[in-house]
Amino acid sequence: VLTGAVEGSGCTEAGRDQYDDGLLVGPYAVTDCGGVTGIILTAGLTTDPDVLVLVLGQATTDNDLAVIDQVLANLFVS
Repeated sequence: VLTGAVEGSGCTEAGRDQYDDGLLVGPYAVTDCGGVTGIILTAGLTTDPDVLVLVLGQATTDNDLAVIDQVLANLFVS
């Protein structure tokens, strides 16, 4: 799923790592879209492995990256 999302974004992949906040676990990619940083996270719930969460974000400033961090910190899946 992550590879398809990166390829479909039209951007260049700048890096990949694992995300784990205790609730969501999975790979994420950072993309470079000509001066716009993209974040693509595909994660499963630790409480229900049948659920897939896809989070997409774009950032042009460090403040934008901070907002993406806040979204992930406050994400609630029921």
